[in-house]
Amino acid sequence: MSEAQEKKILYENEGSQYEVSKFSKEGKTFLRYLIETNQEIKTMQKRIDILQAAGITLSNKIKEQLTNDMLASLGGAIEADEVVNSEDLQPKVS
Repeated sequence: MSEAQEKKILYENEGSQYEVSKFSKEGKTFLRYLIETNQEIKTMQKRIDILQAAGITLSNKIKEQLTNDMLASLGGAIEADEVVNSEDLQPKVS
């Protein structure tokens, strides 16, 4: 296909197909942005999936390290400058 020939693309919406070549310049731009946006969403979702898996692995590694002699006394826990709750750090798997 030469550069002078435009690739035939159809846009499907609610069961009807539309010729993209007949879209206005603005409509073609919106379609390109929509396609790019959806590609970026897929990329970000993959990244989220990877980060969630890493979070689960790290949480499990911490749990493996916990022993009874590490338990804080009631007074020690109340006087702590910061308490990090493991449930707050659990990845939210979708």
